[in-house]
Amino acid sequence: MRANAATLIICLLVVCFGCTEQPPTSEKIEPLVSGSKGTSVESLIEQLVSPVPAKYPTGEWLRSDGPEDINGYINPQVEKARQQLVAMGTKIYPTLAEHVGDDRYSYSGVYAAWVNHSVGTMIADIMAEGIEPHLSGYKSRRNAGGSNGQPSFVVMIRETGGFERYASHAKARSKADLQKEYVQWHISKERSYGFTDVEQEKKVLGEYLKLLEGK
Repeated sequence: MRANAATLIICLLVVCFGCTEQPPTSEKIEPLVSGSKGTSVESLIEQLVSPVPAKYPTGEWLRSDGPEDINGYINPQVEKARQQLVAMGTKIYPTLAEHVGDDRYSYSGVYAAWVNHSVGTMIADIMAEGIEPHLSGYKSRRNAGGSNGQPSFVVMIRETGGFERYASHAKARSKADLQKEYVQWHISKERSYGFTDVEQEKKVLGEYLKLLEGK
């Protein structure tokens, strides 16, 4: 009987220790990417720095020796980081806003001439994604008293207190609500410039008014 009892106790101890056994230390657990300030967001911002230098200096006239010259250039690493940061939504805007002054090279665009953009410009682009619609665009237009450039997300930010203030406002709001706010500002800004005639007003404001009305 004593032998049987001892055997039973040993078996129970083996079972108990087996239940508390920890997973192998070699198993790698990937950290979740959070939307708050931290290494995940910061590391993605670092990846917005192009690993290769700009192909041409800003101001170089359009060339035709490759497809990247027609559409500008963005390195795959930069594009992937951009997409991941956009997907994180508005909650990371306060962290993004801290880096709008980063002047390291990120990507290039072509607007008749070649233009190199900084990490700070890319961050502004990311914050504008899904908020600033691109409708009936123009570079400049005549108005009732002269001429003006098209209102933009960056202009709105600068006129309403800067990126950090906007980020604090936006971090708990949906992009749908923020887009509505932007469109209202955009329409008001266009009206403050004035129009040469009714037809110009319809052309400039038409698509924005439809968007505001949900049409």
